[in-house]
Amino acid sequence: MSVSRSALAAASALLVLLLLAPAASAQPADPLPSPATGNATAVALGGEDALVSSPAPAALEPGAPQSDGAHGSGGPPGVDQNTAETPEPVTPETPSPAPAESSPAPQKGLRRSRQSRGQRKHAAAAAAEQTAVQPSLALASESAIVCNGCSDAPCYCKTVASGIFPNFWDANCTTYFQCANGIAYASACPAGTLFNPKTSYCDWPANVVCSPSCTAASPSPSPKPSPSPSPKPSPSPSPSPKPSPSPSPKPSPSPSPSPSPSGCNGCSDAACYCKTVAPGTYANPFDSTCATLLQCSASGANVVSCPSGTLFNVQTRNCDWPRNVVCAPGCPNPNPTPSPSPRPPSPSPSPSPPASPSPSPSPSPPPGPNPLLPSGPLIVGYFQTWSSAWKGSGAQLDLANIPSYVNVVMLSFAKPDCTYTKGSFNLARAQTGLEFASSGTVVRDAVAALKSKNPNTRVMLAVGGATYTNYAGLNTQCIKDIVTDLGLDGADIDWEPSSANCRASGGTVSCPTDAEGVAVATKMREALPKGQYLLSTASFHVGCYGTGAFAASKPASKFTGINLAIAKSTAGQSLDLINIMSYDAGNLASTGFDPKESFRAHKVAWPNAAIALGVEVPPEAWGGNVVSLPQVQDYATYVRANGGSGMMIWSLHRKGPPSAQDILTLACTTMGMASCSAPLPM
Repeated sequence: MSVSRSALAAASALLVLLLLAPAASAQPADPLPSPATGNATAVALGGEDALVSSPAPAALEPGAPQSDGAHGSGGPPGVDQNTAETPEPVTPETPSPAPAESSPAPQKGLRRSRQSRGQRKHAAAAAAEQTAVQPSLALASESAIVCNGCSDAPCYCKTVASGIFPNFWDANCTTYFQCANGIAYASACPAGTLFNPKTSYCDWPANVVCSPSCTAASPSPSPKPSPSPSPKPSPSPSPSPKPSPSPSPKPSPSPSPSPSPSGCNGCSDAACYCKTVAPGTYANPFDSTCATLLQCSASGANVVSCPSGTLFNVQTRNCDWPRNVVCAPGCPNPNPTPSPSPRPPSPSPSPSPPASPSPSPSPSPPPGPNPLLPSGPLIVGYFQTWSSAWKGSGAQLDLANIPSYVNVVMLSFAKPDCTYTKGSFNLARAQTGLEFASSGTVVRDAVAALKSKNPNTRVMLAVGGATYTNYAGLNTQCIKDIVTDLGLDGADIDWEPSSANCRASGGTVSCPTDAEGVAVATKMREALPKGQYLLSTASFHVGCYGTGAFAASKPASKFTGINLAIAKSTAGQSLDLINIMSYDAGNLASTGFDPKESFRAHKVAWPNAAIALGVEVPPEAWGGNVVSLPQVQDYATYVRANGGSGMMIWSLHRKGPPSAQDILTLACTTMGMASCSAPLPM
């Protein structure tokens, strides 16, 4: 059958149109969902290398130390692990724009693995399929607004500490952005609300003065927002119905509970009362039902309702189950310490978004240090700050959930020559040496939560290690400020000089580092007085060899007797706890090292201090020795039978085998401690 050329051409054209029609009509999917969905509205800014959402990988084992000493930091020199990987904020369905459960903070000695271009495209496409089409967030404009020398959010976030900021380049005030380790994340407020820069959350337009401008070149850092501002009653309630999520009362005005007839600080209302106290979160003295709390700030008073079925607990400073609350309305202390954490914004939509969403009230200030060691046997656990995954609240941090049998926790490591501004909670590695992915306020809250759950637990700041050795620049004020700001109980001196070159001869030992060691112990004890703070040290495996009955103890080493000068000093004898790094000897069979002999030598050198014998989760950094569970049981039994206080482990995050969990459970059981089967959160 013959077909004319014109008919063929017409058919071809029609076929082309049919094929192109779907592509032409397809709309580009914006990564933002409709505010009505309540799904993620946070977008990471910063170009090709910005991270995209992906399943959290399994925790990676940090590398081994790179210099002598067990407490090595092991990471590649010059690489700031805090900034190598940044968790992505994702706004959950609860009223708080928090990052999703991110992948763990980068591990020591490992570089971040980048996604391929194809993987990023695939992840972006998958995310787009689940979101509604929304206008892009305004992150820069053609306006003349310049903030900290920047004309857009990605630039601005590199100039400030992590926190939540109004979008200076959004003339409509419908968006805001979070800065996290120098990366900007944009978020949109729910439909019908605007970002209120005074309260740092999305609010009714009637409560917002929309005037985008750069008003503060260096705003105070805000903690990364908590994933859920709903109250977290403690202890967890039984399977009875949970209280409803944040209630949805009508917006302004705020609740007006009946005033106390006696007044408070000469006031009969919240607005007056807040003028008489420091900024912070308080029980509402004018509410006889305890169903509300009072937030006082420079901008005035804010009365906030607890979620339905809960009451404000003055002890925990949270809305809590009624059975945990003693409701005794009255006039609070007129000058309490202000609550240190601003309330996170609440951008998630609700059918009737309140002007003052229920917050997660700021916790009480950190408790003072406990200068007494825990009662009973000790298990000292070193906590790798670089292995602690980012969390938005202290209660979620692994630190807050360490079992009670690990009753001395060492946060590793601060620089001896650290710099830190008291009250800033800026724990950046470059200044402090610590490598938490979470904010300083989250760490502070985690310490408080841990000590509240486990009153017999002490938390200390480990200073030094194998990487941070500049004790010539020792800054004891910085160390003390970090200790007090985080609510710690003291510090641990991890003095590990690499150029020891000790000489043992004629029953005496001389080391070129003796004067430095004594000076460090003396200055640290002056900064952290005995009876007010705990002070400990990590001692070398052969650190007390070279004299007396231990003059010929094996192995001979440049570190033989390195800790003896400290032990003989006044400051050294004031130390509360000695942690023996008995795992630095290498293979026990080839070196002749006996951990029990090292324990005895340390008991002679420090007769009045608590002594903990250390084991390292295999493989050990030096010589690859693998401690066995029978050895752990043997050491724990020997130590307790010979006047020792307990065991030390490096470290809580290491996987083994045997794992940290295996070693700790066995040591706990052997020494007759309680709750030995409780799992580690790492």
